Parts: sequence; structure tokens; C-alpha cells
Amino acid sequence: MKKSRLFFLFLVIVLLVYPVKQSYAVEKVALSNTKLTMIEGTSKQLKLKNNKKKVVWSVLSGKNYIALQDKSRTGVRIAAKKKGTAKVQATIGKKKYVCTIAVKSPEVKKLKLTVNGQEFFANLYENATTKELVKALPMTITMKELNGNEKYYYLPSKLPVNATVPSNINTGDIMLYGNDCLVFFYKSFNTSYRYTSIGKVTNPDAFAKALGAGNVKMTIEGIME
Repeated sequence: MKKSRLFFLFLVIVLLVYPVKQSYAVEKVALSNTKLTMIEGTSKQLKLKNNKKKVVWSVLSGKNYIALQDKSRTGVRIAAKKKGTAKVQATIGKKKYVCTIAVKSPEVKKLKLTVNGQEFFANLYENATTKELVKALPMTITMKELNGNEKYYYLPSKLPVNATVPSNINTGDIMLYGNDCLVFFYKSFNTSYRYTSIGKVTNPDAFAKALGAGNVKMTIEGIME
């Protein structure tokens, strides 16, 4: 019994003098993202996690597409300038951490149409024609009257087409005749002509009244979503 007590006392002294070391997992340094998708004109924070050392931020490629702001040991703010692909690198000693960034153009899903001070909106269809059309926006044009049911304007450049004969034309339809004639319809009727569909005005009856008779000046702008 005496030996057992002495051995137990010895163990207690050892534990007090030499406490058991606990093992802690060391969290690795890493970027919050290795790939980012951004829209022109926006910015995002790229974080460098678990870093306490000096870091050098640099743009490996695509300096025309992005800019680096607010550099620090914990991250950097990336500003997207224009469409393209770029690479950002964080260098800590001999270690390198890279993020690939794809900058995209904003998507225009709607049009804002201003006629005689009144604003109207139109939903766009997704096709090659609309994608090329929105590149020319904004524009202020004079649309000419035709047949008591439409206003038209010849664009300065040709657009891709996928023309079909619609079953009928409805008030508020926006279409392309040929490859360069932009048409806004303000009355419904049947037709045998071929058109490429572009979009549809959301408040067609009020839009038709605003167009009135004769030529009309219209400002067309894209709404980004």
C-alpha cells in the first residue's frame, strides 16, 4: 500500500511539472475563392484566410480587366473593369495562391422606352438579335409612321436574324424586319411578312396611345439585371 501511494504521488508530481501537451490542428493559409465570376463595374473582396505574414498581391494576367484595391494580409478588393479573364496571385514567402477571375458584361433583360416624357418598359427575348441590339444602347431615335399600325427605324448596322411568319401581330410587339429595321407595333393584325422577335411592351395599350399619329421621338435604354 505504501509503494502504491508513493507511485501515485509520483505520477501527480510528474503531471504537474510536465503537463500533457494538447495537439491543435494548424489551419492552413488559403484563399476564400480560387475562381470568381464578376460583372463589369462591380467589386468583390477576396479573402486570405489564416494568414499572419506579409503578403504581396499581384495580377498575373488580365491587367486590363481588373484592378486591385485595399491590399492587406487578410485579403484584397477586386474591381472588375471590363469583360475578360484575369488571374490574381497572393505570394507569401515561397508559397503562391492564385484565383482566376472571369469578368462578364451585365445582362440586359428589359428596355426602358421614353416617349413624350412617358416611360414604358419591355421584356426582351433571349436570342442573338437582342444581344447585338443592346450593345448599341442607349439610343434616341425618330421612328417613322407606317400603315397606321407601326413605327419603324432603320438601324445603322445589321443584326443577326431568325425570321419567321408570326401567327399574328399584337399591340406592343417589338420586332426586326429584315436585318436592320426596328419595328414597334401599336395595333394588332394578321401578317404574312417575316420578322425576328425582339420583345414585348409590358403596358401595350398606354404605349399605343403615347405613340400617337405620325413620327415620334423615342429614347431606348437597357435595364441591367
